[in-house]
This record gives sequence, structure tokens and C-alpha cells, in this order.
Amino acid sequence: MKERVLQKKVLLFGMLLAVFMLLAGRMNVTSANTLEFNMNGYGEQIPAKELKEGTVMTTPSGILPVPVADGATFRGWSLYPDRDEWVETQKLMAQKLTVYGRWDASDMTITFDGNGGIGGMAPLVVKYGTTVNLPSNVFNRSGYTFVNWNTNPNGGGTVYQNNQQVSYNTGLGKGVVEHKTITLYAQWNRRYAPVIMATAVPVGKKKINVSWTPVEGAAYYVIYRTPLSANSAKAAVAVPVAGGIPVAGGTAVTGSTAVANTAIAYPYGSAAAASATSVAAAKTGATVEVRREPAGVYSVNIGGHQKNFSYKYRVDAFGSNNMLICQSPEIYCFTGTMTGKAAAKKVIVDQPGIAMNAGSFRMLTVQVKTKKNLPQPGFVSSIRYYSNNPGVATVGSNGQIVGIAKGDAVIYCVAENGVFSTCNVTVN
Repeated sequence: MKERVLQKKVLLFGMLLAVFMLLAGRMNVTSANTLEFNMNGYGEQIPAKELKEGTVMTTPSGILPVPVADGATFRGWSLYPDRDEWVETQKLMAQKLTVYGRWDASDMTITFDGNGGIGGMAPLVVKYGTTVNLPSNVFNRSGYTFVNWNTNPNGGGTVYQNNQQVSYNTGLGKGVVEHKTITLYAQWNRRYAPVIMATAVPVGKKKINVSWTPVEGAAYYVIYRTPLSANSAKAAVAVPVAGGIPVAGGTAVTGSTAVANTAIAYPYGSAAAASATSVAAAKTGATVEVRREPAGVYSVNIGGHQKNFSYKYRVDAFGSNNMLICQSPEIYCFTGTMTGKAAAKKVIVDQPGIAMNAGSFRMLTVQVKTKKNLPQPGFVSSIRYYSNNPGVATVGSNGQIVGIAKGDAVIYCVAENGVFSTCNVTVN
């Protein structure tokens, strides 16, 4: 009988022990639920939290933090990394739960650079996951035609066309958007060769002012001078040029010692004024470099001239690579009073603009006025004509224009001292 009572007590104790362990196990489960945060590739990692089962996960309570990250705005916590299914207000039921940060898409901003063109274009904002068309170019660059856009100013990057579709949705992680700013640079083709025009005007008994028109892309300008005989308007002293370096007899000449009828090419960076040797050589009729001026300077006074003497000048424009860009026509100027000569003050063209057809002819009429503002018919025979785009229109020594092909050209009418006027030609 005692043994049966003992067995019943042992059985009851075991049952009580089992109930206690079961309750203890449930308590352990309740205190061991884990909430982990997956930042989805953005922001600083947030440590996991241990929460009780049944905890309501809300942002204000601090259970669901609000992270921050550069270039993106936090939207909320989702049960999935690649779609929105918000955890907010849900109860923690599982042993372990991972929530994923979702971020608002940052915009991609496209800015436009004229790259030498004049004008402006508003930035284009592209939302993530959308496709838009690029706007058409509105920049204008005189003498150039727009080609396309490029992510590199020199054209070595990605090419984009006017009105091309662009998208902002590639190469980004799920739930993560990278902020981008892209600059597109206009690319240009030159329609015709650059032109530099120079003018020489006496400013004293022994000084002459030489001025010239700026040239795009020029790093510096070189001024050459050739003395001519007294009472002479000009002399036929030709200076051949090869590869941008003045030469004599096909051989490049460098240094500071002048040779008769030879252009001296000083190394870049040498003194702007000519050496004493060069000045002395100038009196013997040599062509010498007398000045070298940086970009931004378009007018200089040059001394060391003889009284009542005639001189020939030329201005060359060089790029940053020391290669010749263009040369001005040779211009002529005299100091003092020259017999039968008067300096041109103004060149007047009867037709500042002409529209013509390919294959047709037009004749220009030019009038030259001196400092006394009197017409000088004799100067007309000394006018020289140049076309900046011979592929569109050519001009003869008598001022006759011939339309060649559709396009635009500028005809320069230049007096002996470089004073000029222009006629804009459109060939249809």
C-alpha cells in the first residue's frame, strides 16, 4: 500500500516537473525572438534587436528605426528586398525576422555644356526607372555645326544624339538608388577655316600700332615685320611656311640671328621683343619676329621704325601645341608722309549681305576712305579679296563672287593697311 502511494507521488511530481519545464520553455521562446535589419546596400548597418513575441513593430516606438543615407530618402521597412510590403504595425511572430530597407529613388540630373557655344540649356531631371528624351541643342557657335553630345569635352566619352532616349534604371541594387549627375558636352565641326585679320596704323614718327582679330583656340600670336624702301607701298618678299614654322629655302630657321628675307622663329616662351640683332637686321630688309603676344592681347604699339619709311607686317596665330592655326594677309604701313599715299580709314562694301545660287556670279563694289574722310578711288585697285569658305563661294581679284555650293561664307575686302569690311554670302 505504501509503495502504491509512493508511486503516485512520484508520478504527480513528474507531471508537475513536466508542466514547469514546459512553462519555462515557453518563457525562453518569448524572450528569444530576433529582429534583424538588412540595409539593402545603403546607410550604416543597424544592430539586431531581441524582442518579445507579439511585439507590435512601429516606427514611433523606436523598434523600427529610421536610417539615413546620402543621396537617397528612406521609405520604410519591407518584408522583401525588392518590393514594398511594409512591416509597420505588424506583430513579431517568428523566431527570427529580417526586414529590408526600402529607399526613394534619387534623381539623375543631366546638365548641358556648350563647350565653346553661346547660350544656355536648363538641366534635365530623370527619375529612377523612367525614360526621357534629351532636348535638342540650342547652343550656337559661330562658324561651327553641332554634331552630338558627349560625356567628355574632347569627344572621348559616351555619345548622345539630340532627342535620344535615356533611361535611369541600370546597375543599381534592389531597393537602392545611386544619385547621379552627368554633364553632356556639345561637340562641333568647323564649317570653315579660322581667319585672322590684322591692321597697321602709325601712332608716331617711329611707332606703328598693329592690331588683329582674335582667333578661337589661339594660345599666342607672333608678329613679323619686313622693312620696305622709302616711298614704297610694298615689296614682293614672300616667306614660305611649312608646318607652322617659317622657313627659308625649305629649312627651318631658329635662334635670334636674322638672315635676309628669312622669318626667324624664336622658341616659344622667348622674350616678346625682338633682339638687338634682329632689330638691326630689320634695317637691311629681313623679315623678323618683332613681338610675341599671349591670347587675350590683340593690339600692340611697336617702335624702332624709320621716319618716312614703309613696312610690311603679318600676324600668325598659334595653338597650345605650337602649331600654326592661321596667318593674316600681309599689311603695309608707313611712317610720316609718303608721296601719293594716304592711309585707309574705312572700307565700304555696297552689299553687306548677298544671297545667290550655286553657279551664279555677283560683283562687289568697294569704296575706300582716308583719314580725311575723302574717297580714294585709287585704293580700290589695291583692295584684296578673301573667302573664308572657298567650298561655298570664291572671290576673284576684281571682287567677283562665284557661288560654288550650298552654305555660308564671308568675303573679306582688305585695304593695304589691313582695314577691311565684309560681305556675308549665302549660297542656296
